[in-house]
Amino acid sequence: MKSLIHKAFSLKSFWFIGQFKANNMKNHPKCDIEERKKQLKKAYPELKQFAKGKRSIVFSLGIKYCIKLSSGKVSLAREYTTLQLLNKHKIGPKAILYDKALDALVMEKIQGMFIEEFASKEKSRIRVLSAVYNVASQLFQLDKLKLSKQEMHHPPKHIIVSKKGPVLIDFERCRYSEKPKNMTQFFQYLSEGALYQILKKRGFVLFNKTLKNSLQSYKNSYSQEDFFSLLSLLWLYPETDFEKIYTATRLIPKGKLSTYRDIAEISGTLPIVAGFAMNKNMFFPVVPCHRVVSAEGIGGFASGIENKRRILSAEGINLGKLSSQVISVRDLSLCYKAFIKKLESSQNL
Repeated sequence: MKSLIHKAFSLKSFWFIGQFKANNMKNHPKCDIEERKKQLKKAYPELKQFAKGKRSIVFSLGIKYCIKLSSGKVSLAREYTTLQLLNKHKIGPKAILYDKALDALVMEKIQGMFIEEFASKEKSRIRVLSAVYNVASQLFQLDKLKLSKQEMHHPPKHIIVSKKGPVLIDFERCRYSEKPKNMTQFFQYLSEGALYQILKKRGFVLFNKTLKNSLQSYKNSYSQEDFFSLLSLLWLYPETDFEKIYTATRLIPKGKLSTYRDIAEISGTLPIVAGFAMNKNMFFPVVPCHRVVSAEGIGGFASGIENKRRILSAEGINLGKLSSQVISVRDLSLCYKAFIKKLESSQNL
């Protein structure tokens, strides 16, 4: 027998659930969800319930896919259309197909940990911080698309961190909005509740004193500059070599440079380690790794030397006189020590 997914892709519809008709069931979204659930399991005993929400039930379709049945309160047609759009921006589980008669949606199955569990169990704090930044970046994209997810003030069950990274799920209530609040709701979530306590316990810091003004600036502009300013408010007290390297690097001011050797000296590591950290940087532009150069020249850059030249030129750096624009190790070290004190004195996350 061909697999369910193979049949789904072959027919591009839910005709593979033909057992519904065989059981004289009316294929209509208003039909009781428990009855549809019963018939679905009768037709395909191998299906397993994967998740259940207020408005839908999700079943596993093998390892890679799942089917979502609407309770009838909310049509899944809108979610399917929304996912088709968002998939183009690498947001949400991949939408496979939608059946109007059953009001059912086949989509990619996302496996991983919910954001709070991930923040608590993941050993690498850099990965935790990267996940939070990644979620914020997706929400920034939603804001630019003028789509309000309407769930981000309390989203612990709406963010799954998979092996590939964070995935936003459940777009049933997603609507067009001239003033979307995805980012503001998410930072409200970051500054209170369970995730707040988890991150605080692990040494993360959210500079709450400037959060309100930063959020207001963002709401007024929805600009990339204000978005990056918001991101920079969340950091961690550095403990590992990479954390110290990234902390020192984020303090290099615009229009100035530093060297791998100086960054290594400030963070107590080796230049080769600093170079490796720059190559693995997941926090650009909050951590402006493009401002770190070698003693012999411009140095490397993960996205290419030409991109590094272009970005530095846009920031006013004279590419012909790099050494004259390097901030002294003493000055950067003083900035680093002052920032550490700021982190230590912060009573909020």
